[in-house]
Amino acid sequence: MRRWCIGSTILSSIGLSGGLGCVPHLTIDDMKAMKIERPAETNKLSLFAGNWTSTGTARLAGLDEELVISGTSQGKWHADRWYLVNEDVFTLGELGDMKALTVWRWDERSRRYRSTWFYNDGSTGTGSARYDEETATWHLKTRGRGPWGRLKGKGTITYIDDNTVDWSWREWDGLGLVEIMSFKGTSKREE
Repeated sequence: MRRWCIGSTILSSIGLSGGLGCVPHLTIDDMKAMKIERPAETNKLSLFAGNWTSTGTARLAGLDEELVISGTSQGKWHADRWYLVNEDVFTLGELGDMKALTVWRWDERSRRYRSTWFYNDGSTGTGSARYDEETATWHLKTRGRGPWGRLKGKGTITYIDDNTVDWSWREWDGLGLVEIMSFKGTSKREE
């Protein structure tokens, strides 16, 4: 076993040094020319930018009563407008405050918008979205993990006008068999 480790270390070192020898000599101008151009599709994320106030309702598995949702969201550009970051704080009825951070980006390879999100209850996940110009609607799908275990979600955000959206969201267990929660409401951007 020890002989195999020593042999693989030597081969890795030879391969690495050989590989480094193949890197071309570059100038600063060459490096600047290699910079990737920001995709125009990223601009569509401006629809999430700004300060928003939201109201809505939620249904959670195991609860008989519907919960009232209210909250705020702030969407800001980061990293030279490559990523849009949403910070959310909302009250979920008597369950109290929830806080979330979501990072949005355009994924050139998959031709979809991607998101990664984090909640103060330990939930985290990733998602994809597409925007339908005809209906002014975002269609979102996510997979994540939280207090309920593995989750998958699906929802929409529809623009009523430049500063008003209606949204709906549903989440199921990781297999998609049991609905865990559903949300719906309206958000208004502060002008």
